[in-house]
Amino acid sequence: MRDSIRQLREMTLALPVHPATQGHTHAECEGVVTSDVFLAEGTESPRHTHDKLTVIVPYRGEVVAVIEDKERFVPVGRSVYFLPGSLHCVKALVDSWVIQITVPNEEG
Repeated sequence: MRDSIRQLREMTLALPVHPATQGHTHAECEGVVTSDVFLAEGTESPRHTHDKLTVIVPYRGEVVAVIEDKERFVPVGRSVYFLPGSLHCVKALVDSWVIQITVPNEEG
C-alpha cells in the first residue's frame, strides 16, 4: 500500500508543475489535475461542490471527509471521492498532506 502511495506521489511530482500557492502544488496532464495539498491541524475547507470527480488520498496525517453531512475518517493510504455536485468539506485532525486528483468528465 505505501509503495502505491509513493508511486502516486512520484507521478504527481513528475508532471509539469505550476506555481505553488497556499501549500498546493498543481500539475495538469491531459485534463487530469493533481495537487499535493498541506492541511494544517484544525483546518476545515468551506463546504463546496465540484463539477468534476475529485479524489483525495492522505499520505501523512489524519483527515475527515464530510460528504452531504456524513463524516468519514480517511486514514493514510486510503482514499475518498467526491462525485460532481456533492456538497463536501475536508477537516485536518492533525497537520496532514493529501494528494488531490480531479478527473475530467467523460465527453459524450
